[in-house]
Amino acid sequence: MVAFGAYTFTATSGGVTLRDLFGDNGQLMVYQFMDLGPDALCPGCTHFTNNVTALDVLADRGIAWATLSNMPIEQIDRVKAQHGWTVPFYSSLGTSFSDDCGVRGAGSCSTPSCATATRSTGPTRPGVVASTG
Repeated sequence: MVAFGAYTFTATSGGVTLRDLFGDNGQLMVYQFMDLGPDALCPGCTHFTNNVTALDVLADRGIAWATLSNMPIEQIDRVKAQHGWTVPFYSSLGTSFSDDCGVRGAGSCSTPSCATATRSTGPTRPGVVASTG
C-alpha cells in the first residue's frame, strides 16, 4: 500500500483534488492513460477506454472511477469528443502523480496501469492509500 499526498488535477471545469475524485464513494479506481504527445494516442489505452462502460455498476458498489493522463486538459477534451467518451477524465500534468504510481512520463507507452484507492478517514491520518499495479 502506498499513502498518497495531496494532488490537484485539472478537469474541464477547473481543479479537483484526489479526494474529490472519490465523490461520496469509499473506493476509487484510477486508470493511467499514457501521454504520447499532442498528435498520438496509446493504442492500448484507447482500446481499454473504449471499453470502460457501465460505471454505474461500480458506483452501486461504492467505487468511483477516474481516468488520469499527463496530457493537457485541452487534448483530453478533444480526444473525449472525438471518441465519444463519457468517462471522468482528468489531467495530471504538472503533478508527480503518474511518477508516484510508477508510470513512465510523456512520450512513452508502458504497461497499462490501474490503481485502487481507499479513502482513509481516521482522525490522525486522513488521506488516501492505494495499491498500484
